[in-house]
Amino acid sequence: MKIKQRLKADMEQAVRAGDKLRLSVIRSLIDAVQKAEKELLREMDEAEIAHIALKVSKDNKEELNYAIEAAAKESSPEKRVERELRIMLLESQISVIDMYLPKMMDVNEVIVLVADFANNLEAAGQEVNKGNLMKGLNPAVNGKADKAMVSTVVDKVLMERA
Repeated sequence: MKIKQRLKADMEQAVRAGDKLRLSVIRSLIDAVQKAEKELLREMDEAEIAHIALKVSKDNKEELNYAIEAAAKESSPEKRVERELRIMLLESQISVIDMYLPKMMDVNEVIVLVADFANNLEAAGQEVNKGNLMKGLNPAVNGKADKAMVSTVVDKVLMERA
């Protein structure tokens, strides 16, 4: 089932079950997709929708990290409880969003992909550098791996090849 269909079906299920948290998160994802489609003046494909969900998840994870840091520094017990509740809410939201994300590649999969692509570039007589690797890898890792992690792996592979 496609992501948009799953979102709509899960929204109906959350309404029936009275699951306000899940309903709120699903509605925000649907809203983000509809807003992007309105800007693009077309329907988005699965990869684009997954990218939107990934961005929302990443934003929530950044907010979670900030909330955790703020809670650790908080001296007032009342404020600490508020921050802990916010942390729990963010963790719950992230777990709902993650249900709609594609399976992410782990570091080992990215290392193999980068090494193979570097070998293919070399075999084709092209220069093996970060720009060529990132440009060629982008379609294969888009929405499936964190780009910062891919960049780090590319740097590591290039250093090992030098």
